[in-house]
This record gives sequence, structure tokens and C-alpha cells, in this order.
Amino acid sequence: MSITEYIAYCNTQYKKTALCLLYFSKVYDYLTYSYTSTMHIKLPGGAQLSRRRAGTDNHWVFLPGGPGLGTEYFYPLLDAWKTDANLWTLDYAVSKNSADWLPSILELSKHLEKIVIVGHSYGGMLLLSIDNLEERLGAAVQGWVFLDSSPNLSWQKSWAKQASIQSEALKEPQRCEQVFAKSPSAEGFRAILHAWAPYYFEPTAVAAGRELLSTCHYHAHAYVMAKKLLSHYDARWVPRKKTLVLAGNNDRITPLTCFTEDPRFQKPHIKTCLIPDAGHFPWVENSQDVLRALSRFNP
Repeated sequence: MSITEYIAYCNTQYKKTALCLLYFSKVYDYLTYSYTSTMHIKLPGGAQLSRRRAGTDNHWVFLPGGPGLGTEYFYPLLDAWKTDANLWTLDYAVSKNSADWLPSILELSKHLEKIVIVGHSYGGMLLLSIDNLEERLGAAVQGWVFLDSSPNLSWQKSWAKQASIQSEALKEPQRCEQVFAKSPSAEGFRAILHAWAPYYFEPTAVAAGRELLSTCHYHAHAYVMAKKLLSHYDARWVPRKKTLVLAGNNDRITPLTCFTEDPRFQKPHIKTCLIPDAGHFPWVENSQDVLRALSRFNP
């Protein structure tokens, strides 16, 4: 073989090797991305635990409100958060029976460790309604965050006050509730939450709020079951581990006073944070302060 032929042969082999390395690197990137960025775990009762973003630190699990709203409304918050934590959502609303949500939540300790559980609105109430939940989850849980939620039914008083002041504005939400009661459906549930949007969001953020709600799944059965729980709700336990309670300063549904005026939750390890210029979904109006509060919480 001449030198020219040898050089040509080497070039051919080099190109083949380079193509093989490129191919396997792409395969590796794909598999790695699929594993670290997207993971879905089916839990007992039909709930689904989904990893939104992988990290190297502890595991934050976000439970939605609604009750019965899909977890998609968390995505803008989670995607904007610069953190080393693993970020998960728990969509328990797929279940038709509220009793099925308990094993799904208890199952978290079998799949994850170093957990921080975040309950928004009804998601926080659901957590507090489960007897001895902190003890049952054990050492797997490091801390709790209650985001625009309540440990009792005191929020109904402020809600009734709002209703008496703005009775005319309530006609559309009430009409949607009546239609839903006659024939529960996902579309009917969607109409209810969109009608309540002026109460959930600041006036300048109502359009953005409705757009966010439009990205979600709606689970009508969960809404029906949860309303039964809310008729006699009161917190069954008080966290002993580090806890953060956040709420928008203009939250007209579950203001921060729901916690601050409950003597059971006046403990040194339970911190509160009022998010300025924000409503019931405070990251819609003021994501920076919400993310700052979450980042500073170190259970």
C-alpha cells in the first residue's frame, strides 16, 4: 500500500470512527435527558408523580389546588426556579375517590428521600387533613411549605365578606356552579375556575391567570369529592419539622391570616412570608419574591 493509499484509508476509518462516536453521544444524550428531565411514577390510587426537572439536592414535591386542578399551573414557577433541587409534581386529582389520595401521598417516602412537600391551596388542606401525616412519612420528609392555603375554615369568613361586597360579580361563578352541580364535567369545572379568576388574580393579571388555567387538566370527580372534605375541614396535625407558609398579600381566598391567627401554628419553626402585590397564585404577579422565599427556605 502506498503512502497516499494509506492516508486515504486512515481518513476513511477516522470518519467512520467519528460518526460512530457522534451517534453514541447522541444516544447517550437522549437517554440521559429522558431520565433526568422527564420521569413519571404511577402511585397507588391512580396518582402520578412527575419529575419536572432533575437536580442533585433534595426533592420538592408540589401538590395542586383547585381542588381537582392539574399540576400544569406550577410549570412557569418551577421552570423559572434556579435551584439544585429535584422538582416534582403530584397529580392526585386523577382519582375519582378522595380516599385513594392517601396511599399516593404515603407512597412518596418509598420513592424519594430528603423531601420537601409543597401544598398549594386545597393541596395544603389535603395534607393537613390526613391524621399524623408527618409521622407516617417519617424521616423521608425534611420540611413543609403551605402556599396560599389554610389550616381551618376561617377562609370562608373572608370569602363570605367578599361575596357580600361584590354580590353582582358573583353571579357568573354561581351560575357555573349550578350548571356543574346538575351535570359534573371537566368543561363545567373549567368554566367555574375561569369565572372565579377575578378573585384569584390581581386585576392586571386576570388575563394571564386565565391563560395559565387554560393549560391545565380539570378533574371533575376530584372537585366533587374535595368539596365534601371542605364542609368539615380542620387541620388534624401541626408540623414539627421546619415549615414555610406563604401567601399573596391580596389573596382573597385564603389570606395569610388563616395561619397567623390559628394559635396551633404559632411555633418558632413555622415561618410566614407575605408576597407583595400578589393574589391566590402569587407567582403569576410576583414570581421573583415567591422564588426568593422558596430558595431561602432550608429545612
